Amino acid sequence: MKHLIRRINSNYMQSLKLLSAIIFSTCLLQACSGNNSANAGKANAANENVSDASSLAGASFSCKIGGKDFSGSGTDGITNSFINSGGGVINFVLVSMAPGGKGIPTQMNFFVANTGTTTIRSNGDTNYSVEYSEQTSDHAWECKDMIVSVTPSGASRITGTFSGTFVDPNTNEILPVTDGKFDLPSLNVSGK
Repeated sequence: MKHLIRRINSNYMQSLKLLSAIIFSTCLLQACSGNNSANAGKANAANENVSDASSLAGASFSCKIGGKDFSGSGTDGITNSFINSGGGVINFVLVSMAPGGKGIPTQMNFFVANTGTTTIRSNGDTNYSVEYSEQTSDHAWECKDMIVSVTPSGASRITGTFSGTFVDPNTNEILPVTDGKFDLPSLNVSGK
């Protein structure tokens, strides 16, 4: 009898966890879609909170990682665009926008200075970082060393280059990154 009660309690708890996750996801989706609808009429041309579609056009990047091409073009308004993180730091995530992709795509995530050259080392400044995650992997490659140069191109665009090496934190395998370049629009969510 005790085993039956434990099994019922275990099944009940698993169902409760799943139901909670579904309800939370549904509420989050509703809140986000409702927020977009409510705010759609509030923006005006002088004080736009998010960059318009024309300023997002033309996003592109390319590099070789371990000798293999990794590139992409276009943006969904978040990936392959940059955001000012404050304190002179920008963040951008480079993703190959392959149609029909499933799961988390291969990507590089950068936190670098908003202008000039940033040198990142595994034991360096914690304000700056670069990570690489492959779609087929369950972990991120860490930056061993990377040089990233950023040139602002007007108020809403950057261009730049990058090269260096990643290291697998589990095996210490080294992965070189060469010929990196990017041309990205700004995702202005601050209203500034």
